[in-house]
Amino acid sequence: MADVEALTKAVFKQYVKLDVLINNAGVFKTPHPITQDGLDVRFAVNTTAPYLLTQRLLRCLDHHGR
Repeated sequence: MADVEALTKAVFKQYVKLDVLINNAGVFKTPHPITQDGLDVRFAVNTTAPYLLTQRLLRCLDHHGR
């Protein structure tokens, strides 16, 4: 989840407003099926990371954002 926090900080440095947020990620094959946080990598990529990213970036989306 440290990567999500780093991405959030990078977005805030460059943008003050987002019009659209699209979460799209996937895992095909990985030599380490468990993350450093102790989560299954597929669960982290498909569920936890998008939720966390969306929560962190909500303040950049106004009422017209999607």
